[in-house]
Amino acid sequence: MALDGRKIAAVLALAVGLSGAILAVSPTIGAMVLAPGGEVLRTLGHAGAKRPSPARLQRAIAGHRTGLSWYADAGGWAALGALHIALARETTLAPRARSAHYDLAVTAVRNALMLSPALPFAWFHYAYAALARDGGDARIDAPLIMSINAAPKEPSLVKQRIRIGFIAHRVLAPETRAAVRLQVLIAARGGMADLVRFAHRERAFAWVRNTLAGEPALRQDFDIAYLRASRIR
Repeated sequence: MALDGRKIAAVLALAVGLSGAILAVSPTIGAMVLAPGGEVLRTLGHAGAKRPSPARLQRAIAGHRTGLSWYADAGGWAALGALHIALARETTLAPRARSAHYDLAVTAVRNALMLSPALPFAWFHYAYAALARDGGDARIDAPLIMSINAAPKEPSLVKQRIRIGFIAHRVLAPETRAAVRLQVLIAARGGMADLVRFAHRERAFAWVRNTLAGEPALRQDFDIAYLRASRIR
């Protein structure tokens, strides 16, 4: 099943930006080598910041790998995966090179999760790298649910899980759809503004309403907020 590549790319742009939050500070020489990669990830996480060049991303990846050879911790591996995702998004890359970087991202994130499975951002990146690489053939149910279980109410992740849930809802297992529905409920109960912006941006009004089935009060609040925002536009 084909999935909208532009939507996947839009989510990944935000997903990579979240990576600075998972970069652990490692002791010894490894930390000094990993530091430039962490700075690149923090740059990606700032709205409006100039995107690092492919050459800078390549240098950050090389430095990260060297640092991990000195001190391999979960945060370092997770950050390496995020750097590979960032490079894979470069439009100048050939399809084979892009796929290779997504492969490397998945491998790096797996290494992180073997060291520390309680990394919600790493599970999140695992799901997105697989989705970007494999599209409708991706098997993202397990990493998506693990990300939710590890930090069900993390605000930045709630928003991105909703987006991946919308993009991939036709290929998700019923259990995963139910977990995504709970993310929508968390977002709705925290205020409708973000959910309304998402629905407008992704043309997801009907999907959100269907997801809120069984919650008539929240559904009504969403309808009112959406219609009000539509009049302002």
